[in-house]
Amino acid sequence: MENSFNSWLHTSNIECIKRWRNEIIALGLSWSAFHGERKEGTIATLERYGIPSFDACQIYSIAREQIARSNAPMGIFWDLDAFPSVTQSEIVARIRNYASNHGRLVVFRSYTGREESSNASDQMRRDLVQYGCQVVHVDHSWTEGLASKYLITDSMEFAYTCREIGTVCFITCDKAVNYVAQKLKKTATKSIVITKEGNEDMFTHFDLTLTWEKVVMPSYRSLLAPPPGFHALSFPAPIARQEQKFSSITKLESKPQTFQHRIPGGHNNYDVNSPPKITAGTRSAGMLSETDIQRLKAIIINNSHVGKSGGRGTLKSQAGGMLRQTYPEKFPNRSDVQIFLANAIEMGIVRESTLPDGRKVLYISSGSPQENVYKDGVHISDNLPMDLSTIPSRVVEMAITLPFIMTVPRVCCPIGTDFPDKTFIHSSQKWIFLMYRSMDDILRAMNGRAWMKNGTIVDYRKIFQLQQARTDSPDSQVELSSCSKCNGPCSLSDLFAVSKYATVYCRSCFLSQGLWTSEKQAAATMRVVELLEMMSQNDDVYVRSSLIRKLIVEKWKDECISRGQAALWIEDAVKADIACELNIKGQSSKKSKVVCLKHNLKWAVAQHPDADMKTEAEENFISEMLWKRGYCVSKIEVIKELKAAFPLMDTPLKRNKMFLNAVKNGRAFIAKGPLGQVVGLSREDAEAGLSGFFSNSTNGIETLETTKSDDSSGSDQSLPIGGRLLIPASFGW
Repeated sequence: MENSFNSWLHTSNIECIKRWRNEIIALGLSWSAFHGERKEGTIATLERYGIPSFDACQIYSIAREQIARSNAPMGIFWDLDAFPSVTQSEIVARIRNYASNHGRLVVFRSYTGREESSNASDQMRRDLVQYGCQVVHVDHSWTEGLASKYLITDSMEFAYTCREIGTVCFITCDKAVNYVAQKLKKTATKSIVITKEGNEDMFTHFDLTLTWEKVVMPSYRSLLAPPPGFHALSFPAPIARQEQKFSSITKLESKPQTFQHRIPGGHNNYDVNSPPKITAGTRSAGMLSETDIQRLKAIIINNSHVGKSGGRGTLKSQAGGMLRQTYPEKFPNRSDVQIFLANAIEMGIVRESTLPDGRKVLYISSGSPQENVYKDGVHISDNLPMDLSTIPSRVVEMAITLPFIMTVPRVCCPIGTDFPDKTFIHSSQKWIFLMYRSMDDILRAMNGRAWMKNGTIVDYRKIFQLQQARTDSPDSQVELSSCSKCNGPCSLSDLFAVSKYATVYCRSCFLSQGLWTSEKQAAATMRVVELLEMMSQNDDVYVRSSLIRKLIVEKWKDECISRGQAALWIEDAVKADIACELNIKGQSSKKSKVVCLKHNLKWAVAQHPDADMKTEAEENFISEMLWKRGYCVSKIEVIKELKAAFPLMDTPLKRNKMFLNAVKNGRAFIAKGPLGQVVGLSREDAEAGLSGFFSNSTNGIETLETTKSDDSSGSDQSLPIGGRLLIPASFGW
């Protein structure tokens, strides 16, 4: 199923998939996104990209049905006379790759009337059998067109004797199979036909009609013309066939037999789901030419954003898939790509790293491979497996004296690990940062600790220099800066200044300069309280710390230039005993850091409503109110009328749960801004309402970026649409 999701999107005839095909491809989704446990997150992602809620749910259901169908048995029946195969390995690989989208291939047969004794036929048979396709010889001595009859008979027997509801795929031009497809509908068997261009209208009863030129041979149309003498060798005239001796021809027995008994005994044990055998020709795919190296580097550079791999790397699975899709003549099979990438990694052309979720990422090695090797094969990388702006501020501060940093995914670090001496350790949500004074300290630490081989080693001083060099380009995005006092490297998210265009400092220098006066502290505290009060009026009695920092920067961007400075504002509000910052478990099982006003602390630590709480009546009430009031209403007014109509909705936690259910059931959406919140019947209605009710708030949120964090209500991401932050009602803030 892997690397086949886009192929399925391009060939699907379902209207909903065709309508949103480009948007789904742009999101970079794969089959794994449609597993049952990821339903809500996937649907939310589709909705945030502008796909309506109903269509998003329909897309998810169709993909789930396709996944279930892909595990059902599938049989392919190929009329080799109508679609001759000149390059067996490539053609069979393409057919098998396409079949993986629609079922588990258990039967793969081709039918031909070519002479078994001819050299061309013998070579063709050996090649097809080697790649998992059984060849059935059809005797054309007395009647022409027997291949289609054999094909239809075997397909019907497969469909009616298969224990599970499966899929039947015909590769033929015979319109008689259209009647077969009509009968197969009674058994719920899915039917697919691959035919020549221009014949699609003859196959009206099939679930899916495709063309040989587009699916199997998109870049090899010239191969459809057989070479000179091909027909003379493989298709003798009917008179010549009558004079042949049939002793060497393997005929199908006329007596009734089971489906399995008609398979020649020499091929019963062949596993059609196993990858094709690697021959001398396929081994050549692993050889690295200068052209292949440039192709691989281009793919890594052009797809560095795919899968959110971080830094300038590309997911290894994505790179392999692009190689197979772009250069199928060199990489017809998955094993060819694996050999090629393994050689590229071994030669040091690219470097492999591991993400916290276990996925592999490829980076381009700068310079010659030897330049990045220190000792004993230990590499020093020029890239971190994350954005430099996300590096914790404590790591940046310690990098001045401990410049050699090893980043290891938390999942690769065994529980109860005894960390080596002379190691500064900083743990973040997904990463562990191990910092050392020299590379020799790292080599001593790696001795006897195999798990450290999963880490990426960088010299932070070199990283900082490279980043400063990139700022010469007007199109580059500066991720690091430097403190104007100590000249130390500092992340953009940790810069401090009195105003937007004033001198910037790191946190320690900013505080030591005496710039953070008591008057400024008091003003910052009141602004934090102002924002929290507005959210509290909208039942957001506690807010994710990361989100409140972002909103502070967007609302008061002239006074607060970074999220690190916003964190200082929150700290002052906590010190003033007006606000609280704590880790809690919200409506999800994960802990998150939240901020709340002191008088709302009771709600932050209170027990949340049950997950199966029924709120259908309240949801219908809100939906009807929105219909009557013009599709969108301020959230404060909705809360007021909800409390009056339903006395049991007497706590903000219950009302938040109700809004969560309303969004889940598609009855309401909520748009949130720094100045207020709006409830709408649809995402577009909520967006328009936010602009109408709080027109002055659009400037404060138009630059909000896509974020991903664990909020207290278990929601996933917030995405700006049309310059406004649209957040599902499931956010517990």
